[in-house]
Amino acid sequence: MNKLTVTVEVPSNIAFLKYWGKDDVERQWPANNSLSMTLNNCLTITTVQANRQEDRCYLHGQLLSASDRHGAKVYRQINFLRQHTGLASAEFITVNSRNTFPISCGIASSASGLAALTIACLAFWTDSRDFASLAIAGFDRSRLANLARQGSGSAGRSLWGGFVHWQRGNSHQQQTIKQLHPASHWQLADIIVSSAVSKSHSSSYGHQLAHSSPLFKKRLIDLVGREQKLLKALDSKNFATLGMILEEEALEFHEVLTTSKPPLTYHDKNLQKVWHWEREYRTVGQDAYFTIDAGGSVHIICQAQAMKRISRQVQKVYGNRYLVLVDTIGAGPSLAVDDG
Repeated sequence: MNKLTVTVEVPSNIAFLKYWGKDDVERQWPANNSLSMTLNNCLTITTVQANRQEDRCYLHGQLLSASDRHGAKVYRQINFLRQHTGLASAEFITVNSRNTFPISCGIASSASGLAALTIACLAFWTDSRDFASLAIAGFDRSRLANLARQGSGSAGRSLWGGFVHWQRGNSHQQQTIKQLHPASHWQLADIIVSSAVSKSHSSSYGHQLAHSSPLFKKRLIDLVGREQKLLKALDSKNFATLGMILEEEALEFHEVLTTSKPPLTYHDKNLQKVWHWEREYRTVGQDAYFTIDAGGSVHIICQAQAMKRISRQVQKVYGNRYLVLVDTIGAGPSLAVDDG
């Protein structure tokens, strides 16, 4: 029996261009390109060890059931990895995971969770000690990203640090996920204002509804130009342009959610007030812009040198009502192995 203990830490990511809607659900082929910033402190920490009898998965010490929403994803991904990597006879495992942030509330816990699970399982089954060893075993970053996205689309983006680009290609087989810039390129921060309440509808459900919005086709057209502007803003580190694109994208994403059939509402009116407060705050010379994801959180993006000042103000205004997390751009996953 394998005596290794593999520990993987994978950060979440916040999408600047949103992945929303799929053209092929089974193959996880997105309807549009997306682009994200990898975080640093919002982590999933996953360990994998051998189990003699069965796969057994725990989240924060609680045994997950395959019939539970979160458990189903985890066990399904383990089975998928066995079936699609030539490791069908790989031994049973015990998985222990914990997050440093709340799950299912718009901070992409599925992204970090499924990416961490994928890396940890494959490192354990192939006796790989680091990412270089994994690549030699046939699992370089690109392959890991494509395997991870089968569990959660945005998980593929958490395989790298910095800014990451997921391009849909002309078919599901031509998808690519790659790092655009490392974290050192531009030090940005993400101040997260979160209800910390699990969303009532999963992102998977929302993806199914995306095409029902009358605004969805127009969104896909608009994204082509928006993507090019965002790429230029990142290259040149133009924060004002970046910020305006973030907010335009967030508001359009919100409109698609609320015009789907049935409509989706991940952000209650009180949380939406954070958007308006942030815009008023900017009028007095504070450079910060907001974005959102599918869940009860608002992400306030600023440059790292302004992070402490702006986070103090956010904490002062919203700290008694919401959870406030302060994060920065991160370098991506880490992998450690203990021989036991």
